[in-house]
Amino acid sequence: MAENLLVEIPHQIEFLKKYNHAYCVRLFMGNNDYWKAYNASTITLNDLCGMYTPNAPIRLIETWLCQYSFFMRLPLEDDQVNETALYLYDFFKPLNMAELTLFFKKAKMGSFGKMYGDIDPSELLRWAKQFKLERGKTIATHL
Repeated sequence: MAENLLVEIPHQIEFLKKYNHAYCVRLFMGNNDYWKAYNASTITLNDLCGMYTPNAPIRLIETWLCQYSFFMRLPLEDDQVNETALYLYDFFKPLNMAELTLFFKKAKMGSFGKMYGDIDPSELLRWAKQFKLERGKTIATHL
């Protein structure tokens, strides 16, 4: 999978432009639960690191955080975007693109809770932990 994508999209910036939030939401529209997202035939964040540069998955997550900020109409400072992306990547390395999409979809829908006034990075990280716990339970019941 990763090798084919690298041939199709040889440069990191092209990948980031193509795999933006809108494209991923359309591409993974039917993956509304953890099991479907887990089984989606797509690359992981860790794959991106090996395909391009160690910063590729972090830059991708930064774009998703910025889009989340715009969607929620809540401010998020540049330094918060970068640091939160680093922590989310560290936590989400094995997740694939469908799972990343599902996480942000659930966050936008308020599945984990609400943000008031601004985006609290520590709250996003708590949501990430909750997402991974729920994902793990779902996968364990299917294996």
